[in-house]
Formats: sequence, C-alpha cells, structure tokens
Amino acid sequence: MRLAVYHNLPSGGAKKFLWGFVDRARHRHDVDLYRLDDFDNESFCDLRSLVANDFRYHAGVRPRSISASYRPLQIWTKLAHTERVIAADIDSRNYDAVLVNHCQHTTSPFLLRRLRTRSLYYMQEPRRHHYEYARMPAMPLNVRQPIGTVRTLRRMAILASTKARDAASVRAATEVLCNSQYSLESIARAYGRYPTVSYLGVDDTEYVPGPPSVPRQGLLAVGALHPSKGQLLIVDAVGLLLPSRRPVVDLVFDREEPDYRQAVEKRAAEAGVAVRFHHRIDEAALIGRYQSAIATVCTSELEPFGLTPLESIACGTPVVAVREAGFRESVVDGVNGYLVDRAPEAVSEAIDKIAGGGLVATPDTLRSSLLPKFSLDAAVDRLEQHLVRMAAGDGGSHR
Repeated sequence: MRLAVYHNLPSGGAKKFLWGFVDRARHRHDVDLYRLDDFDNESFCDLRSLVANDFRYHAGVRPRSISASYRPLQIWTKLAHTERVIAADIDSRNYDAVLVNHCQHTTSPFLLRRLRTRSLYYMQEPRRHHYEYARMPAMPLNVRQPIGTVRTLRRMAILASTKARDAASVRAATEVLCNSQYSLESIARAYGRYPTVSYLGVDDTEYVPGPPSVPRQGLLAVGALHPSKGQLLIVDAVGLLLPSRRPVVDLVFDREEPDYRQAVEKRAAEAGVAVRFHHRIDEAALIGRYQSAIATVCTSELEPFGLTPLESIACGTPVVAVREAGFRESVVDGVNGYLVDRAPEAVSEAIDKIAGGGLVATPDTLRSSLLPKFSLDAAVDRLEQHLVRMAAGDGGSHR
C-alpha cells in the first residue's frame, strides 16, 4: 500500500503513537510524510528519518502569531491555502490512502475538505474551545463602549466561522477513528458523526519494569505544564499527607505555560511539598522515572485517553487517576491503580494507600491488566487494518 501521512501534531501522546505506527508500517508499506515546517513539529519523535519522502510546506505563519489574540482569520486563511496545495500534491501522487492526524492549531485539518484520495482521519478529540464551557473564551458585551462591543461581536463571528470550518473538515473525511469510547461520545455529540474506536498503545518492549533492586520513591506526573493538566491538584493532595510521608513530586513536561509554573512553585512552597521539574527528558530517562516512582498521578481535565497510564503500568508502576474521561478505560480501580474524585482529599488518600502497600499487585500483574490489548503492536495492527480495508474500497464514505 502507498500511504501518505499528514500531521501538524505537537509533542505528546498522539505524536509518540504516530511515530510508533510509521516506524512499524514502513516495513510493510511505502510511507510518505506531509507536514508544515512553520512550527517545531519534529523535535519530539522525529518522523523524518522513517519515511521514504518528507514533504515540507511553509504556510508563512510565524509560531508566535498562533497564540496572538484574535488574528486567527489571517492565520487560518494561510493554513487553508497551504493545505489546499498539500491536498492537490497528495492527490497527484496516486496514494492508496491518506492518514490525516489532528492539527495543533485548527484541530481538524483543512485539507480533509480538499482531498480526493480516500482519507482516514485519526481524531484525538473535538475542538474543545467550542464544546467545553470551561474552555470557551469569555466575551461580555459592554454596550457603553461601542468599540469594545464591535470587537466582541467580531470575536464571536470568528469563533462561529472556525467552528463551522472544523465541523466541515470532520464531515469530509472518508472515515474517522478516535482513541477511546469517551472520545467517540464527545465527537458524536459535537459533530453528529460516529467514529470508530482504535485504541493507542504502549511499546511494551521498551516500557518495562526496572530491576527489583531499584528503590521506589517519589510521585510522577507527565504532561504539559498547563492548568488543564492539574499539577496544582497533585501538590494540594501531597500537602495533605503528614510531612514524614510526603513524597517528592517529579513533573515531567515538554511544553509549559510560564505563569503556571510559577503558580505551581508557589503552591508547593506554601504546602511544604518538594517539586522537581524535568523539561524535555529523553525516552530512557522517562522510563527510568516510571520505573522508580511509587505511583504516577494523572489529573488532566477530561483527558480523551492518555498514554501516561499505559506507560506507567507497563513499567510496573500503579496509577492514581481522576475518575473521568479516557482514564476510566485503562485504569482498573483496585487492580492497576485507583480511580478517584477530582478532590485533593481523594487523590491524597489513594497516594497514601499505594505508598503504604495497600495495592497488592506485582509488576507482572499490573502489565497483564493492559497487555496485549494496549500494546503498541496491537494498536498499530488495528490502525493498519482500517487503512488497508479503506484503501480497498471497503470503508464507508460520507461524501
């Protein structure tokens, strides 16, 4: 099969899984990569060395301008033009299928609406700023300030436009996959289209338990240093433990919001909690952190699925996760960790229980709770089967 892969993913679980998929699929298929070079896409899990051809396109958008307050029409117009060119290029090369991945800026890439080649869109989640109340931008109207009112109305129009474009892209894909049952429900609710669940997976040959002699100490949290990841909740939970029983909290992250880091440092100092920050550590160091932790704590808000619990459990380390969203599909309460309410007291109790030996599970028992279902090989096989079937014309089209 001749396969084109398009992505504009940030660092994180989705990019890590895509790397694993391409690394395995390239031995059975001809795989070409299509991507934008405006952003730092390849410093994490670099795909370029894995593919036959690496096609880069420049949209003319500076990285800093993406987060600038309300210039999205300019930005999206440039991205839409560039992705139209990419779609035409892909169509001209007679691929059997295109694997389209989430876009870190537009969520659903524009080129889905332009492709004539059959497209499989692996959708991680809906565009959350449009569908989750806590993420929607506040836009109060002030009728006493006409200029402010005009600006607010303009922002509302832009939001409506971006929402419509995102939905149109989802509808245009030949097929849509997602990462969890939770994501299936979220996508169906947002777009009226039911995707197929194709779970992500962990490389269980790399993520393995460490030697029994490695001491277990400290808690681990992995994810962007951002309010939505809930690191403050972890600090508050540890602060409720007796000082003699408070483990060090290791925060591993690739991206950060500077003001939030300061907030975490301040809260930790006030609570008497020791926090260590680890920025952009390599895979071997991350595995070492998992292998030596008492537990991995997962507190992200409505995480669609999450590779972190899989990686931790594959390393023989139990997980404390909030009882919501995708965490409920990999963490089995009382078996490979604990599912708890989003409250410091509940998180603290679960941490203390694991630290005190209350969870009776060996590393092999923990691994068997997930594997082989959530192994990387099984996940790649699932995705590959969808692509082969769709390329053969057996998949349903919504066009």
